[in-house]
Amino acid sequence: MAISLPHVLRSLLIPRRAALESLALIALAAPLPAAARLTGGTGVAMLAFLGAITGISTKAFLPAGRALVLCAGTAVLVGAATAAYGRAGWVGLIVAAAAVLGGAANHQSSGVLSIAPAMAAIGGMARLHTTWLAAAGWVLAGAAYAVLVVALLRAKVKPKPADPATVWIHTTVLTVLCGAAAAAAVAWRLPHGYWLILTLVSVLRPSWSESVSRSRNRLIGTLAGALLSLAIVAVLPPAAAIVTALASLYVFMCYTLAGQYTPAVVFLTATTILMTSGGLAAAAIRLDEYRIAWTFAAVVIAAASGAAVICADRRRLAAKAHHDAAAP
Repeated sequence: MAISLPHVLRSLLIPRRAALESLALIALAAPLPAAARLTGGTGVAMLAFLGAITGISTKAFLPAGRALVLCAGTAVLVGAATAAYGRAGWVGLIVAAAAVLGGAANHQSSGVLSIAPAMAAIGGMARLHTTWLAAAGWVLAGAAYAVLVVALLRAKVKPKPADPATVWIHTTVLTVLCGAAAAAAVAWRLPHGYWLILTLVSVLRPSWSESVSRSRNRLIGTLAGALLSLAIVAVLPPAAAIVTALASLYVFMCYTLAGQYTPAVVFLTATTILMTSGGLAAAAIRLDEYRIAWTFAAVVIAAASGAAVICADRRRLAAKAHHDAAAP
């Protein structure tokens, strides 16, 4: 079916409710990452922000108690990964444990804690310049604060739990892939290797059809976001590019709350590149190359693993049908 330009443009419009909710979330949740930045530097500010994202994503789907339990588990694993920084085997095991936690959370709602392995990977791969206890504490503080904010705003999304059998197949595949990828990234000192984990957990979903759709949209969004970040650093000085990154972060949150995945990836990529590069053109080009490379690698890995799971599932069903047919 042909897609018209007006249809595409209408799909990019941000719903008013999502725009207002995003503005409220940023206004209410910003003080904690800002305080973390002032007291502990950029590393802990990033952890507080990621903790806030975890709190928002879990509380939007689940009751506060369950959300806090999942956030606490994530915080512990991030702290453990920070303590294991640079040790390939330990980081791989901790990221794998985070994948188990994120996969098991699909029983509550599909994808509700998919960010957990990526957060553990950041703790084990990025030089955060903080202690493991502070890392865990800031993640938990950010999450708890965000849970409170979402509860006050009464923002809620209907949970979509996955089928139990599918959950455990998906969890097993995700655990093996994330653990192995994390260990390899640390052992080979891959620059920004945690982006590989981030993309893996984003595109590899319990449903194969959803995985294919998200892989395609992730590639499109990453490429578009990389081009957008290059255009911004080409025409704006670094300070203005950083201000633009904050606006891009707001747009990313709007699209995320509106459930529009591809444009959300565009602005997530642009925000990440602009913030990480400091608005410098040379650094942005290099980071874009890494971002695109790790995204493409993760999509290929997810496609191969998904195909293997489908083949194994078909064989299992065929064997079961044969057994049932042979039964007296």
